[in-house]
Formats: sequence, C-alpha cells, structure tokens
Amino acid sequence: MKVSIADTIYLVAKKWSGKVKTRKMKQKGVFTQKGPAIAAHLLSISNDPQEAMQKLNFYINRGGSNIDDDQMEQLEKAKEIISSKIQISKKKQK
Repeated sequence: MKVSIADTIYLVAKKWSGKVKTRKMKQKGVFTQKGPAIAAHLLSISNDPQEAMQKLNFYINRGGSNIDDDQMEQLEKAKEIISSKIQISKKKQK
C-alpha cells in the first residue's frame, strides 16, 4: 500500500524532523514537476546551490519509499543539475 507524501509528512511530524522550521515554497507542487523545473525553482529561492541541494535532499529523505519511481527519476535529474551548479561555483571560488 502506497502512502501519500502528505501522509508521510504527517507521520514524520511526530518525529524530530517534523519540528524543523520550513519556509513556504513560492509555488505549490514544485517537487511534482520535471527535473529542470525543480532545480530552477530551488536554485531561485536558495542563497547558493548547496542550500538548494539540502532542500532537495530533505524532501527526498522525508518522502522515502513513498516517492514513486517516475517522480524519483525527476528528483534525481534535479540533483544532477544542482550538483553541476555546485561544481561550477566551487571552480569560481578557486
């Protein structure tokens, strides 16, 4: 039986991670979009690519096995895009 992300977040809210303060996303349904759109949105609301990656990883970790394969594929694409931005920013710092 698959549990929705909303149900997962409710269940996680009983744990320590449920107490984490989160800012509202500018746009609902961000994580249900295609990978490039997810990456673009996270990069636009983050101070740096590392922060965007942290937000994406937090979402993936919270969703766990309840994230379906198609959505996980898009999230992995977003991770690749953000990772490349992190590498570019590291090269600029050198």
